[in-house]
Amino acid sequence: MAVGEAKAEPRPVPPAEPPRPRDGTILVIDDNATAREALQKILNHKGFHVETAASGDEGLRRARQLHPGVIMLDAVMPGMDGRAVLAALKAEPELTDIPVVLCTGMADDRKEAFRLGASAYVMKPVEPDHLTAILRRYYGSADRRALVVDDDADLCQRLREAPEKEGWEVDVAADGREALASLAKQRPGVILLDLIMPGMDGFEFLTALQQQEEVRAVPIVILTAKDLTVADRQRLRGPIEKILQKESLSPDQLLAEVGAVMANHPRRR
Repeated sequence: MAVGEAKAEPRPVPPAEPPRPRDGTILVIDDNATAREALQKILNHKGFHVETAASGDEGLRRARQLHPGVIMLDAVMPGMDGRAVLAALKAEPELTDIPVVLCTGMADDRKEAFRLGASAYVMKPVEPDHLTAILRRYYGSADRRALVVDDDADLCQRLREAPEKEGWEVDVAADGREALASLAKQRPGVILLDLIMPGMDGFEFLTALQQQEEVRAVPIVILTAKDLTVADRQRLRGPIEKILQKESLSPDQLLAEVGAVMANHPRRR
C-alpha cells in the first residue's frame, strides 16, 4: 500500500439467506401518518397483515407484543429515530432475528443500515413492486398460493393472470375431487371456489373439506354466477370469507379482494 493511501473499509452486506419470519404480520414504524397509511394500503393489497406504530418507542413496545415477521422502519423520526430503534431491536434476544427493512430518503444510509443489522433498505418514496420483491425474500410461497376450483377453463385462465403477476402461485382444479387431490399435495393460502360444477360441486367439496383437519381452516372465497338463496347459504360450510359474483369480477378486483382476505386472516406458521 502506498504511503498515505487510505485503507478501504469492508463493505457491509445484508444476509445472503434471510431468516424465516415467525408469523405473517408486518409492523410499520413511521411517525408520518400519511406514510403509514400508504404503506398499510400497499401491503394489505399485496395480501400482508399490517400493524403500525407512530414512534420509535411505540414501535419497540409493539415489536415486543407482536413478535412480527418483518419490521418496516422509518430512518428519520423525532425522539427515538430509526437507527436507535434498530440498535435496540438487535440488542434484545427475543427480537434480534426479526428482519428489519429500513425506509430512508438518503442513499448514504445504506451502509449504516447494514452495519446496524438491517436486512434490507428501501428508498422513499417507496415503490410498491420493489418493496414486494424484498418482502418475498422473507416469506415462502405457502401463503401466496391460491387454488382455483372451477370447471370453466377460460375463466380460470383469466383469473390467474393478475395474481401470477404479483408473484402468486395458482393451482387449478375442475371440480371438488380434483381440488381435494390438489390439497393433499400442497396447502394453499386461499381457495377460490365455484359452487356449480359437474362431478363434485362446491357444496359437496365444502362438506368434504371439513373432514380434512390439515386444510379445513384455509380461507375460502366463493365465486358464483347465481344468486344464492337462504337455503344455499345454509349449505355453506367452513371459513367462507367472501362471496363474489363472477360476471362483475375483473382479475384486478379479484386480486384486491383476495389481498384483503389474506390481510385479515391469520397466517399459518
